[in-house]
Amino acid sequence: MKTIYLFAVALLIVVLQTTLLQLFRIGDVVPNLMLIWLIICAVICGRFISFKAALLAGLLTDILIGKGIAIHVAIYVPIVLVIASLEERIFKDNYITPPILIVMSTLYYHAFFLVVHYFSTGDFVLFTRLFSVILPELVYNLAIGVACYVLAFRIAAGYQMR
Repeated sequence: MKTIYLFAVALLIVVLQTTLLQLFRIGDVVPNLMLIWLIICAVICGRFISFKAALLAGLLTDILIGKGIAIHVAIYVPIVLVIASLEERIFKDNYITPPILIVMSTLYYHAFFLVVHYFSTGDFVLFTRLFSVILPELVYNLAIGVACYVLAFRIAAGYQMR
């Protein structure tokens, strides 16, 4: 894939997430479309393209809406590299695969932010954020992510999942 295409998709997702999806908040939580897109990219497109996508998406997210530089890069790149390294070991066309990848990625995403928050402020906010942000976003990501994964797999592979 061209780098321009990856940049355009990442920019579109950041714009959607910061504008249109704010109207569909459930309990002050918005789904993380960038994370869902990177999971799909890592499973379907392979290691090199997904690495470029994660790098571009992380930089773009940090520049446009982040509070620091390279924080989202440090989250997205390891997620994509781990999923892409499992490419030959996972069943891409199984309905169990997307929920497992989405749950693990969302938990890693928030764990990383909790660690950064703890070391920058000294405040440990796991229990307050667990029920107000992490679990609702996890459910929201699952609902949207599984549907997007099935659609993307059907388009990329040309057949339905098992």
